[in-house]
Parts: sequence; C-alpha cells; structure tokens
Amino acid sequence: MPAHALRMTVRLNAAGPRPTHLVATDIVARAHAAGLLAATVYPMALPDESGEVAHRTISLSDERALTVTIIDTDEKIRAFVPQLRALLGGDEAISLDPVDGKYELSDRS
Repeated sequence: MPAHALRMTVRLNAAGPRPTHLVATDIVARAHAAGLLAATVYPMALPDESGEVAHRTISLSDERALTVTIIDTDEKIRAFVPQLRALLGGDEAISLDPVDGKYELSDRS
C-alpha cells in the first residue's frame, strides 16, 4: 500500500563536542538498526571566499559540518526522533519535511 514519506534532516555542527563524522556514522547505524529505508550523509554546502557554494569531494574524516538525511514513512521517522534526540542531547537541529507523492515503502521490520 502506498505510504506518505517523511524526510528528516539532521544538521551536525562542526563545533560540537564530538567529531561530526562519528556522530553521523552513529546516526546512520541506528537508522539502519531501526529498519529505516534510507540514510545519507552529506557535507553542508558552505560558501567559499567569493560567496559561491563550492562543490568538491571531501572525506568524512574531515571535521566539518554535516547533514544526515533519512527518509521513510511518517510513522517510522517520528518513532526514531526520540532516540535521535537522546543521542544528540538537543544540541543539533532536526527538521521534518513531507516528501511529495506516495511511495511503496517496503516493510523491513
């Protein structure tokens, strides 16, 4: 049955108490353990000296701000949020956004 998908975006600040790549790895591992559909880590797009957003390949071992994006059903994402808040201690921004359309999200639990 088609389900409404929800996207959760977590912004990890490079100035936080733990290295962002370790926190991002922990979030992805917990998301997969919770059976969530997709979890991806991206570097935050930061402007260079000219003010333009630079597109370049980076290593996750670089200490910089990262974004973790997770997509699944509304129910599964909302059930995961308390676990994520406990992990992050309320220091990081979490946003939830509906995904346009309906998708076949298989049951992985």
